[in-house]
Amino acid sequence: MPSTIDLQGRLGSTSGAPVADGKYPVTFGLYKAEAGGTPVWTEPVAGVQVAGGGFNAVLGQVNPIKPELFGAPLWLEVKVEPDPALARVPLRSVGHA
Repeated sequence: MPSTIDLQGRLGSTSGAPVADGKYPVTFGLYKAEAGGTPVWTEPVAGVQVAGGGFNAVLGQVNPIKPELFGAPLWLEVKVEPDPALARVPLRSVGHA
């Protein structure tokens, strides 16, 4: 089981337009519930590069994700500083080779 997750996403303003290009401080967290609780894993990234609203991040590069966390459903939370955290989304798996 890999200890990293490749994540692509899109950051938009409240109007839905893409955020300005640049680097943003982002904290990623994994939770066992859709709301509440404490994270079972976190990783702050000082500068996630965003272009046209899109970004790519490899979770687990600094703080490896332990394989035993994948035995139960997980929810991903993304927090772009200094804004509040975005709504959590369920983490889904795909096959890997």
